[in-house]
Amino acid sequence: MRKLVAQRVDAAKSAKDNPQAVIPNYYQAFFFGPNHPFGHPADELTLARISREDVLAFHQRQYCGRNLVVIVTGEFDSTAAQAKIAKAFGEAPAGKSSIGPLLLRLLPKRSCFLSTKPDATQTYFYIGQPGVDRRNPDRTKLLILNTLFGDVSRPCSTKNCASNSGLTYGANSTVQQVRLPASIMITTFTKTETTVQAMDMALDILKRLVEKGITADQLASAKAYIKGTYPPQRLETSDQLAAILGEMELYGLGPDEVDDFFTRIDAVTLDQANAAARKYFRTDGLSFVVLGNASRYAIT
Repeated sequence: MRKLVAQRVDAAKSAKDNPQAVIPNYYQAFFFGPNHPFGHPADELTLARISREDVLAFHQRQYCGRNLVVIVTGEFDSTAAQAKIAKAFGEAPAGKSSIGPLLLRLLPKRSCFLSTKPDATQTYFYIGQPGVDRRNPDRTKLLILNTLFGDVSRPCSTKNCASNSGLTYGANSTVQQVRLPASIMITTFTKTETTVQAMDMALDILKRLVEKGITADQLASAKAYIKGTYPPQRLETSDQLAAILGEMELYGLGPDEVDDFFTRIDAVTLDQANAAARKYFRTDGLSFVVLGNASRYAIT
């Protein structure tokens, strides 16, 4: 165990020399804060404090019947599989569920975490705002919106606008959807000297989505794209099936999550999509995490 911990500590130290690798940790810690379970990414200090007793206690607390989901996919005899599962896991102690009510911490308006790296030639930055959990009833609308806004090169997307400007080749928007309410975040990088312009452009694209919304043609295009890519991306292989079944169990979703997916996509109207854009994509109260050579640009 000491060897494994030492390897993880060395990896955490090395990540600080790679802005692209370390900025997700900075974002998680800053956006969610110390009182939220998402606000504690591992670093060399916390990893070094892990003892064998800590690992054993964690295993005893988490690896119990009330926290256990077993997913089996593929071609097999169901009776034989059930017997093997019961033999392997049936005697696990019931334990206590690790799921409890937790709230997302909201940060002050326009808060900013700035980490400077004097030798950096690029700036990486995240722009975050409060998001939703995996069961949010508006998740289908957000999927459609974010497909247009952040996932593919479309006229109103962060990726397309930023790439066409020459400021960056890697702008994206992500709507995190896990058990607890998470965040909606824009992520990108740019040359040090164009940091301010890239951030302004990201905010302008966000403002355009909120104020002008999407068009009927864009809505239809996003629906077609999602329906065309969903089966091969989520349902084609045994691994994909296991993953989506695991999500359904973990997040308390029913079979309609898959069975009625296309129906939910088709049912979203233009008015509903734009109402969701105004509700969830905001232009105030944003959180900025910036990593680069701060001496060469000014952020106000």
